[in-house]
Amino acid sequence: MVEHEKEKPTRKDPWYKVWFQVYFSPSVDRYRSLVEVEGITAAKGALWFTVSVGLGAVFPAILYWATGGRIVHDDLRPIIMMEEMVSPGAGWMMWIMTGVVGVVISPLLFYAGVWIVHWLARKMGGEGNLNELGYLLGAIAAPNGIANTLIEGAVPTAWNLLLRLPLIGVQVILSTIAVRAIYRLGWGRSIAVIAVFSGITAAVALVIGGGLCVLGR
Repeated sequence: MVEHEKEKPTRKDPWYKVWFQVYFSPSVDRYRSLVEVEGITAAKGALWFTVSVGLGAVFPAILYWATGGRIVHDDLRPIIMMEEMVSPGAGWMMWIMTGVVGVVISPLLFYAGVWIVHWLARKMGGEGNLNELGYLLGAIAAPNGIANTLIEGAVPTAWNLLLRLPLIGVQVILSTIAVRAIYRLGWGRSIAVIAVFSGITAAVALVIGGGLCVLGR
């Protein structure tokens, strides 16, 4: 008797439903059910991530103009300084350019991150799917990035870090659950995958930040 491979459901969950379940019903079984759908791709996760980056670029300017300059988002402070010290329009031109560049390269950064996590998980014995991983990581990263942008704009600078640290912790925890769900690794190996990835990300950020500081002297 020939056994046929079980077909995936053809339902299409809306993005808000996926995000809600990822954050408010996190579990290995739930995450597996979210990706057991026909047509799941990392491209959708990349799209969500890119949209969140775009909103992060637009929101500070909208907040500034809507409040008549009374609320200045942390990301916008260097731009306002440039407007005052260099020439009117120079700061906003820089803001637009960096925003466009950020949106353009964000899918590349997302895919690079997903591939590294996928590679690490496979090296540790996992047998997961990159598309399913990208889908879940996008559903985790996008709302987290949006929340981070809102906190930066609505909360005084002194309290920003206190509120943003839990967001980082939540993203790490949910990403670990995603790795365990997709690659069927134990908790120890799943934690190791995200820990190594976080270390790589921090190292790259330090190198880039150090390089920019040297160039700025």
